[in-house]
Amino acid sequence: MENFAAWLTLFNLSWMMAHELDAIQQREWRIFPLTALLPDRLGYVLFVSLHIPLLPLLFAWGPDPRFQAGFSVFLIVHLGLHLALCNHPRHLFKNAFSWVLIAGGAALGALHLLLGAL
Repeated sequence: MENFAAWLTLFNLSWMMAHELDAIQQREWRIFPLTALLPDRLGYVLFVSLHIPLLPLLFAWGPDPRFQAGFSVFLIVHLGLHLALCNHPRHLFKNAFSWVLIAGGAALGALHLLLGAL
């Protein structure tokens, strides 16, 4: 089961990265308190640039079971954040594909946690 959990975590990370690509199209930086204050071009550059150091860290930590569980919890909390921000005027995640990425990530996180509990 441990090997499957590691693969599921890699899949969860990839799923989240697909969401982050969608977040670029949806201009997600416009809803974060600090980046929302920036000119749009600078917010975009900062949002994308912050993923450069983040991605290697996420994939390096991937094999750690504590990280795997924490990331699964994050995916569920992430769905909650998007639900809480649904009515924010700059929350542009209105299409079905965006919600498949957001809710699907939470479902995969829950699956990972459930399998870890078995």
